[in-house]
Amino acid sequence: SIRQVGDRFNHKYNDPCIFLNDESFSEEFKSYVSEIIPFVGGVSYGLIPASDWNPPEWTDEERAEKAREVLLKVGAIHGGNNYQNMCKVNSGYFYRREFFLLYRYY
Repeated sequence: SIRQVGDRFNHKYNDPCIFLNDESFSEEFKSYVSEIIPFVGGVSYGLIPASDWNPPEWTDEERAEKAREVLLKVGAIHGGNNYQNMCKVNSGYFYRREFFLLYRYY
């Protein structure tokens, strides 16, 4: 899908491609991405801080884990912790990072 975005959309606009993760990207991944998508606008990699990725300290983690287990048992799509953390980040935390101050739109 990365290649498709580049081929079908971004080749006209040359927007930068930004990858964010809660763990550092490997040099192997970065090299692979550079080979398959020649984004003229550039490719950047950012690290989501644990304070944004993980639940707040006041969360009852034992209760939350039990709820996630129930979701997974009943076959709920994306019932796991990583998906929920990603949704939390995407719903508002990421734009606060210095990384995004370089951009007018995201």
